[in-house]
Amino acid sequence: MSNEIVTATNPIEIEILTINDRYNEYVMTGLRTIWGVSLERIEKEFGKFYLDYLNTEAKRFLEDDLLIIENNILRATKKGKFLCDGIASDLFLVNLD
Repeated sequence: MSNEIVTATNPIEIEILTINDRYNEYVMTGLRTIWGVSLERIEKEFGKFYLDYLNTEAKRFLEDDLLIIENNILRATKKGKFLCDGIASDLFLVNLD
């Protein structure tokens, strides 16, 4: 048997997310949690364009009782919880470049 110590080094990987990626991540994770998506935070961190986009895209889910806005927080309803991943993907802002 050898007395050698083998060490492995893992390279550090850094992922830089675009503003669209950060918005999409926040919407996806927010809808999956009891805390929901803060419309105030959307406007503060991402800007009015993102807030307007989210409000426009969420309208049909609000009308279908899949999402609700309470205290400026967008959340999935009980009915919408089972569909929140699909709803979130429909609320994503996709870069069409």
